[in-house]
Amino acid sequence: MALIGERHKGHVYYRCHNRECGACLREEAVEQAVLDALSPLQLTDDEQGFLAQKISQMKECWTNERDNQIKELSLRLAQSAERLNRLTDAFLDQTIEKELFAARQNALILERKDMEEHLAVSSRASRISRSPG
Repeated sequence: MALIGERHKGHVYYRCHNRECGACLREEAVEQAVLDALSPLQLTDDEQGFLAQKISQMKECWTNERDNQIKELSLRLAQSAERLNRLTDAFLDQTIEKELFAARQNALILERKDMEEHLAVSSRASRISRSPG
């Protein structure tokens, strides 16, 4: 059944409101039972040290991966700018029609905007993870 917490005389009691059940437990008893059930799950000092080392390694790996993503996005952004320049040159040289130019230009601008947003998020996350504290 579902137990509902109620405060009486400065204590919290969990009561079942089903007439057939009538269970009533004081909060302290429930808390102690939960702590007793969870105590075997506590880590030893060796386990805590192992996990701390693994977490540190994972953070370093994430940092390196994020740095690589930032480099890749920066390169792709530069390539996109170059493609847009070549497209503009082709239009100015009248080797492509205005409609085709406009469609490709819009696609490149949207792609560029998406890359700039990803780069901003990655750069912000990189600065946050490197800040002291």
